[in-house]
Amino acid sequence: MTDLLADAESRYTAARARRAAVEREWKALGRPMLGPGSKGQLQEHPLVAMLRYHDLLLLKLSQPLRKAHAGPEPSAVIKSFRTGRITKVEAVPTTTTKPQATKTTTKPTASRRTS
Repeated sequence: MTDLLADAESRYTAARARRAAVEREWKALGRPMLGPGSKGQLQEHPLVAMLRYHDLLLLKLSQPLRKAHAGPEPSAVIKSFRTGRITKVEAVPTTTTKPQATKTTTKPTASRRTS
């Protein structure tokens, strides 16, 4: 696990350094949001697209690191803040029953004609 964690940290660190380099270049160019496309039309600047891509990459690469540093698993022991006593809580399965829909039918009433 340690090797996997070290590899995850090194990939995250490298991606973070690349993002910082792209951001420095973008700031040096004056933080352009739009740039010319291949046919002269305006489109998103390529460095803005790279920053967005690296933001998503950093988020994805940080997930294993967050899981590794998430702390202990939660337990079913609760400490009362008022009394300081520890109470053990057992999980009780909950059953949910769906209310059955009642089907109401109306019979057509025969109308009698009285003469």
